[in-house]
Amino acid sequence: MMEPIQGSALVGAGPVHMTPSEAFVETLVANGVKHVFGIVGSACMDALDLFPAAGIRYIPVVHEQGGGHMADGYARVSGRHGV
Repeated sequence: MMEPIQGSALVGAGPVHMTPSEAFVETLVANGVKHVFGIVGSACMDALDLFPAAGIRYIPVVHEQGGGHMADGYARVSGRHGV
């Protein structure tokens, strides 16, 4: 598996083989995402392993609507992406 590159995406680096979770995390990093709100579960376990190395903090929530509201509030207050 490829190591996530902190602070930059693999744009112009040629063909790179990566898992969908690695591509997802690289996309978040390329867009400057620092915080992600979500429910911990099997659908995101691979990405959760990659977040710390990419400099992304995962904030667990207990309900999807709560996570959506948290991401919205975060985006409004910080001016950054609410994910």
